[in-house]
Amino acid sequence: MNTLIVEDHHPTVQILIRALASSGHEATICHSAEEALDLLEEKGVGSFDLYLLDLKLPGMDGICLLYT
Repeated sequence: MNTLIVEDHHPTVQILIRALASSGHEATICHSAEEALDLLEEKGVGSFDLYLLDLKLPGMDGICLLYT
């Protein structure tokens, strides 16, 4: 399973990566919603099976990203 993690808090990112890796999942990390939008424009929304979005990001938050 390919997962996109959009999270700006480094310790949380590390925990999520370890948890996903222990289950055999791959993760791509973006540290902002804007970075995630750029990646999704490049790769396409269907490139990921699961999205883990931080709801409180600086600038655009995870909820806005979800609706974009």
